[in-house]
Amino acid sequence: MEKTRLLIVDDEEDDLNIMSHILKKDVDECYVAKSGQEAFSIIAEKKINIVLVDILMPNMTGFEVCKEIRRSYIEWPLQIVVISGLTNDHFLEQAIEVGGDDFITKPIVALELKRRIKVATIRLKSQLKMHNEAITLKETVAQKDKLYEELSSTNEELKVMANFDTLTGLMNRASLFSTIDNELARSQRTGAPLTGIMLDLDHFKRVNDNYGHQTGDCILTKLGTRLKKYLRRYDYAGRYGGEEFYIVLTNASLQQGFVIGERFREHLDKNDFLCEDKKIKVTVSMGIAQYRENESRDDWIARADKALYHAKENGRNRICLE
Repeated sequence: MEKTRLLIVDDEEDDLNIMSHILKKDVDECYVAKSGQEAFSIIAEKKINIVLVDILMPNMTGFEVCKEIRRSYIEWPLQIVVISGLTNDHFLEQAIEVGGDDFITKPIVALELKRRIKVATIRLKSQLKMHNEAITLKETVAQKDKLYEELSSTNEELKVMANFDTLTGLMNRASLFSTIDNELARSQRTGAPLTGIMLDLDHFKRVNDNYGHQTGDCILTKLGTRLKKYLRRYDYAGRYGGEEFYIVLTNASLQQGFVIGERFREHLDKNDFLCEDKKIKVTVSMGIAQYRENESRDDWIARADKALYHAKENGRNRICLE
């Protein structure tokens, strides 16, 4: 892996000194900036791949810095950790929306800060691996003849068919379980939180009965598309069975899971599905559970499923936490 280059962005010099002192041995290179404009110059010049940015800064807020970084470096493997002395859900949700990968609160606790950067480094390694593989694949394909391209395309289609649900475009059950097992092992190694959401469409049988199974399939397809759009780039979703879906939120606490889930639930509640010129309102219920150390995959899923059951018992179109 290339060098880990960290940039800390904060207008408070004391905080900059504290954080850089804590982290200087955990990364290959550590830089500091007191403003968004200064940060952009350093990112471009030093090829920064982890940014630690404070929300509350004059002239240009941390949210604006995050948004500009994501806009300018859309294909650049890069992790962003947002810092704030404010802990309400609004700030957490906004941090996710503008492209933040993680969130840490002030006052800074050295152990927690080091752990967050360690987890960001792990995510970065995975991101760099995929990025480099994509570049290598692109270069290889460009050098091969048409036959090789056709074979490559066929193999990719077979891989998709083997791992993804053809209707929703999400992972199928077998691929979902394999991914969950990998993430559980990663969580146990790193201590990073892991949260799962069991999602079920409310009264979906009525949709099939009233509009037909073709319309029901249309809604499932569109739901998969919307779900992929609303998840973070390191999260996973799979079709658990029928109209049930399981979502794996990596490096996410129970509260972060609620913010992400509630945002998606509200989107579906306000935006009907359009299938064959028919507008159809479909809501969802969700149960959320955070993974517990050394817990089995089945037990974790069962707790999220139990929370989903409570959501349905209490009127549907809502979220219940474990």
